[in-house]
Amino acid sequence: MILILLFLFFAPASTLYQSYGVHGQFSCGESPAKGITVKLYDLDRYSHENDLLDEGVTNGFGNITLSGGTAELTRIEPMLEVIHDCNDGGKVGNRKSKFLLPQVYITYGTKALKTYDIGNVNLETIFLSEDRDYSDETVQKSSRRLLPPTRDMVINYSFLGLLLLLFVSITTAQLDTHFDDAQVYWPSQYKRSHQPAAAASEGEMFAFPGLRGLRGKRDPDYNKRVPMMSLKGLRGKRARFFAGEDEQ
Repeated sequence: MILILLFLFFAPASTLYQSYGVHGQFSCGESPAKGITVKLYDLDRYSHENDLLDEGVTNGFGNITLSGGTAELTRIEPMLEVIHDCNDGGKVGNRKSKFLLPQVYITYGTKALKTYDIGNVNLETIFLSEDRDYSDETVQKSSRRLLPPTRDMVINYSFLGLLLLLFVSITTAQLDTHFDDAQVYWPSQYKRSHQPAAAASEGEMFAFPGLRGLRGKRDPDYNKRVPMMSLKGLRGKRARFFAGEDEQ
């Protein structure tokens, strides 16, 4: 009786177990895609996780053979996932190319009796609905690939920064040599309280270094125009300032 019950319990499970085998060769352009990770899944459309049947790494020629199985009430949907960086443009992480495999190669049992040969797959092809792999190992590898161009960018920006600093220094030095002290004559009718200490006496000439005077703005206290500076004074020539007449 016990044997009959055990047979009735395990018989359905053994009949629902399905296996699948796949073989293929991967390349990136004209070079074999060696050392890339390939995974064989049973696509589960009703849950967040697919059943991993088998996984492996391609050899030096880009070849790989995978085989595995699982027990399912419905027919399995075998799917191949290839994690690689072929034609990736130096992005962080790796591409995850996925494509479904034909169900006619499914074997009911624990061993795959048939193997589907996918042939040579050029991973330069961009598959629809691709995902990306951001595992720690993948991110580290992709970061190492990004180091040379990143280093070149840092060097280039540093060089541009030095050139900009040199340009500013030269320009500042030239401006310092062009701005001579401007000579100013303060008119006698201008208020004595507005004159600097160097021009205590009316009409006295004094040096006003770096003068870039206000052009025609009004004095808020005495309603007079501030003297206007000649632009010629900016190139080493002496500038003279003359007060405007009182407004009526």
